[in-house]
Amino acid sequence: MSLPNRSRARLFNRTDFSIKPFNWDGLPPEIHQDIFDLLLSRNQCSHDKHPKSTYAAVCLTWRNSFERENFAQLKISQWDLELFEQIVTTERKKLLGTLWFRVELRPYNCRSCCSKETNDEATMNSALFTDALLRFYDVMSKWGLPDGKHEIDLTVMLSAWSLSDREHYFRDHRFENDSSSVYRQYRVNRNDETHGWKGGYRIPPTMDACLRLVGKLLSFNPKLIGKDWKGSFPKLDFVTSLVIPRQFYRPIPRLDLILPSFPKLKVFQYEPWRAISMELERYQRFMFNCFLALLPPTLERFSVFEDFSEDIHASSRELRNFRIVRSLLSASRNFVELDVSFIIDAEQFFRRFLPKFKRTPVDLTWQNLQGLTLTSWTLLNPLKEQGRLDDLLWCVARAVLKMPKLEMMEIWACSQKSAGIFRYTRSCMEVCIEMEESENTHTLPERVMKVWQAVANRYTEGRLRTSNRYIWSSAIRTHRSALSYLERAERILSPASTPRLM
Repeated sequence: MSLPNRSRARLFNRTDFSIKPFNWDGLPPEIHQDIFDLLLSRNQCSHDKHPKSTYAAVCLTWRNSFERENFAQLKISQWDLELFEQIVTTERKKLLGTLWFRVELRPYNCRSCCSKETNDEATMNSALFTDALLRFYDVMSKWGLPDGKHEIDLTVMLSAWSLSDREHYFRDHRFENDSSSVYRQYRVNRNDETHGWKGGYRIPPTMDACLRLVGKLLSFNPKLIGKDWKGSFPKLDFVTSLVIPRQFYRPIPRLDLILPSFPKLKVFQYEPWRAISMELERYQRFMFNCFLALLPPTLERFSVFEDFSEDIHASSRELRNFRIVRSLLSASRNFVELDVSFIIDAEQFFRRFLPKFKRTPVDLTWQNLQGLTLTSWTLLNPLKEQGRLDDLLWCVARAVLKMPKLEMMEIWACSQKSAGIFRYTRSCMEVCIEMEESENTHTLPERVMKVWQAVANRYTEGRLRTSNRYIWSSAIRTHRSALSYLERAERILSPASTPRLM
């Protein structure tokens, strides 16, 4: 039991205790760091929106330490731009690593969430998005350090969403590292069958419901974006990474106008959701093919993860996107890392290495490529029985002979209760090819092993090692479940987009 304040005061006077002021500078740096780490760990469980800001106000030493955390990543909307311009001073610009610009679109109610968005709603959202983007570029174009001694190396994330999304159909995008920001109070009603939720799980939608949601998935008319913008967006040469995360269904349109504004881009991670209607899907494919030609020559890492719903898009597994493949083959010649999931099939990417390829062969060489990830449904039964997997891996080996710096490649596919992964790794001593499958392990024929032995002979002392592993089908629930088995999972998705593996 603690004593009252008066009793404690008399006790101190009686025992002749003296209270000395706390000397922070007298503590060793190790204790300083332990205290900072403790406060940061408590902050992860705190319900206060800005606890680290209060820590930074204690003293100058604390401010210098906590502002590195406060400004490492900022999330702003178009309503925060004016305050952002005031707060992020010259010194703080040097601390900012990632800027997440989330455009807030118009709210809606239950009356409109179950119906297709009207032309007027799409037009208003288009105008709102365009205005927000222009204001963002107006603020960012003024950036620059007057001393000229420090360079800004900034990652920009772009997304669009409505605050009403978490109250209706689109409330399934909260991930572990985003639980304390965007969706702090969502999923209040776990049994909301009107919006497709029962017991906290998504109810597979009917096709009629899918067609009603098309307008909400698009959210604005992409043809109107930038229509009133006659010039080009300002050049932001301090932006070296661009990320479009997959948390939100709503796409970022007109990347053909946005990409040229980042002339020194080194990393581009693009994570769109597949469109429901064929019309929107054709438009997305067309725009994707357009902006591939606009990628800057400085780009080193290019990652695309096209997510989808297995209930809605199950019939469109093998999309033949040969135009995209041709553009990607041309653009990827100087990439250091290339990770493309679902938007194309590995069969399409490597088909030019088939001996029966009838078109004029092109001298494809990837001199700088060190990491590669692709997806192919050929890895899943019953396509294996047709010999397509053997043909694919034969072509892959021939392509690897054109990739002198390639250290790791993974080709994967995953569906309900079924997964398959082919992995190539190379060290200075050996080449290793691995097969991880939930079905019967596949044995490579002699003709395939012969060409992989040629790979080992070229890049190592000739040692080729093979491995087969089994994946328990009970652990495979969706097409994302295989991500936990991939060595390049952290390169496939951005940290902000890592989903719960369900």
